[in-house]
Amino acid sequence: MKQELEKKEPSKTFKEKWKSFSQKTSNGFVKFGSKIGSNKILAAIRDGFAVSSVPLLGAAFPVIIGLIFFQNDVLFGKIPGIKDSSYILWTDKYLAQWFWSIWSAATVPFTLYFVIAIGYFVSKSYLKNGSPLTGAIVTVAAFMTLMPFGINFDEGPKFIGTDGILLGVFVGLLAPYLFAKLMNIKKLRFKLPDSVPPVISEVFASIISITIVMASFSLMGKGWSWIAEGAHIVDENGVLQNTLFKAVTYGLGKPFGALGTSVWSTGIIVFFIAFFWFFGLHGSNILSPVTSIIWTPLMYENASYWKLYLQNPLNNGIGAGGNYWTLPITLESGKVMDGLHPLFNQMMTYIGGTGATLGLIIAILCFSKYKPYREISKLSAGPGVFGINEPMTFGIPMIFNVSYFIPYVIGFTFMGVMTHLFVIWHWVRPVVIPLGWTPFILQNLLMTGLDWRSVVFDIIGLAFAFGMWSLFLPIGERVQKNLDAQQLGLSLEDYNKQLVLELAEDKEAKRLKKLNKSKKTKEIKKEA
Repeated sequence: MKQELEKKEPSKTFKEKWKSFSQKTSNGFVKFGSKIGSNKILAAIRDGFAVSSVPLLGAAFPVIIGLIFFQNDVLFGKIPGIKDSSYILWTDKYLAQWFWSIWSAATVPFTLYFVIAIGYFVSKSYLKNGSPLTGAIVTVAAFMTLMPFGINFDEGPKFIGTDGILLGVFVGLLAPYLFAKLMNIKKLRFKLPDSVPPVISEVFASIISITIVMASFSLMGKGWSWIAEGAHIVDENGVLQNTLFKAVTYGLGKPFGALGTSVWSTGIIVFFIAFFWFFGLHGSNILSPVTSIIWTPLMYENASYWKLYLQNPLNNGIGAGGNYWTLPITLESGKVMDGLHPLFNQMMTYIGGTGATLGLIIAILCFSKYKPYREISKLSAGPGVFGINEPMTFGIPMIFNVSYFIPYVIGFTFMGVMTHLFVIWHWVRPVVIPLGWTPFILQNLLMTGLDWRSVVFDIIGLAFAFGMWSLFLPIGERVQKNLDAQQLGLSLEDYNKQLVLELAEDKEAKRLKKLNKSKKTKEIKKEA
């Protein structure tokens, strides 16, 4: 009997099979992405980098003002008659240096800011007995115990800067986690009378745990030093790797640095950012722990290099011979850079946000007569100029929209790869002044240190995005109209007729409104 029923059951059509497959696939990605997004460790890395970038964003605008108006070899100083004027000579000597000191404060101790931030976020997730701020301070203390020769800053600035970032990630995750676990052990906590102020009570309660954490990391650092000296562990130049800072920078820093400037890693990262967004997951947030580790240190080094390059009398002005690609400069941290890192410039790819959707907004406003798309595009145009495209992503929507997979994911990845190649080929300067949300074109001009070529490539990128989206817009529009027609119980032909009528009615309503406004204006003038 069961066999007869199975025979009578009709086989699934290709459309039904595809729908089932896509549903299972999307569910799998959603679960995977949700797990990554909610992971406490990855979230701490992501949030730590975000918070530690605040000083840099705060310093960016003063530096830009200084570059434009107060430095005699940059924009304002190139105007005939101003370069050698007493005004620009005075501002270059005093005000420009003041602005650059703000920049140094933001960039030189970046790893220290990061260790504080990540220590706080890990403590916030795991510390049940005590303040996350205490956990952050303990994390910094543990990090400093690994510093060469204790707190000796002859070599220290190098390691509180970008050279120490990988060890900073390790300490920033392990130290507060260990502290939190120790604080959960009652026997390790001193209990003071209730009359003692809470702040004092908390400090005394954590003394043993703090001591264990600091001693453990100090022993870890000294232990590696003994091993390195005994086994004579050296780098390719014969320099003894007798501190964890040196060992981690040499062992892991170079591979991560290579990833940061590799066009292949850029292509993979950009693809998966858009791919996750296609399934409704915040791709940038999910991959932020990865992108922060491989791109942020290089970005900070470029920023530090650019400051010193502008102050170097050998540079012969910005862009002269392109020597900022090859000129060796010793950074304030002590690290020697042989030119700018050819780092991926995200803003030349994120034209309107993930998927370069500013091109789609313009294409819709130019060609589409589909009212829902036009309304969404009008609302999204303002945010899109600032690189915020959630209104487009969720309004069109892009999520699970197979019609737009190629431009949103594949086309966007192609733009990312080409953008990075333009930097590698030295056709445009990489980011040297990181900025937050700034209008399209202006942002890249400022971020590249006023490189006019960034404007040209922005326009080319926008034109490409516009052309790419214009090709796929009719397909996506037709699919969406078909879905709308099915929901209304109409054929696609009848639904199109209805849309034409609605469009005509809207135009007539606008015309009448304009006419009435004109009549009222005339009446007011007559009365006057």
